[in-house]
Amino acid sequence: MRYLSPGTSTRISRIGLGTWQFGSREWGYAGQEAHAIVRRAVELGVTLFDTAEIYGLGRSERILGAALGDDRDSVFLATKLFPLLPVAPVVEQRAVASANRLGARRLDLYQVHQPNPVIRDGTIMRGMRALQRVGLVGEVGASRAPYKAAHSVPAHMQRHGWRIIPVNPHADQLLGEPAYRTLADVPEQVGLVDVFRPSGQTPDIARQAVAAGATALWLQLGIASAEARAIAEDAGLLYVEDRCLVIEQRRLNLEAPGR
Repeated sequence: MRYLSPGTSTRISRIGLGTWQFGSREWGYAGQEAHAIVRRAVELGVTLFDTAEIYGLGRSERILGAALGDDRDSVFLATKLFPLLPVAPVVEQRAVASANRLGARRLDLYQVHQPNPVIRDGTIMRGMRALQRVGLVGEVGASRAPYKAAHSVPAHMQRHGWRIIPVNPHADQLLGEPAYRTLADVPEQVGLVDVFRPSGQTPDIARQAVAAGATALWLQLGIASAEARAIAEDAGLLYVEDRCLVIEQRRLNLEAPGR
């Protein structure tokens, strides 16, 4: 294993273990299977372990903490705050809750999972600085990787009556629905295509959406592409970029088609 030297007290392995699949009720890993994955990573020299309070609604943190056991203090633990109302007192309270679930005395890296379009970063960072002052948090930051909401967003829309057709090359079933490797494999009419991939991949996804006969292409927060926009709009698709579908559904009270 190779390691980075960023000046932290714990060595950070160049390869980390992400645990967003731990604890999901619909798919993923739990119990002995998740424990075995973590222990094997430790054996291979992995020291960077990433989780978040939204993964499995806290279950991922609990599973990871239990699996690490006495190795918690010798690894670099990173977790994330879901920014539903990230004012300073809430940031502090959520960090304490994450540390308790992990069984950790300190969070080496605490991040904001994604931007909040209403609350300024300065408000959030006041809570982060307080956590650093008391020693609960080492490093702070913000994650702008939108694909990590690829499970929670569809689950929310499904609960509000939307029909979800998962497209994921690494899963057979998601949210109780069969998953398909590509849009071209979907055997029925596609409506809105909600995208959680990096911006550079979206032009190809736009072409797939057009070929599949989709009616709309929606790029989640932090994702934008002039090329994808041109492809979609030239084909007559409704196009939205850099917006969270859950936030807009709540703000506009969007109803599922046919309701």
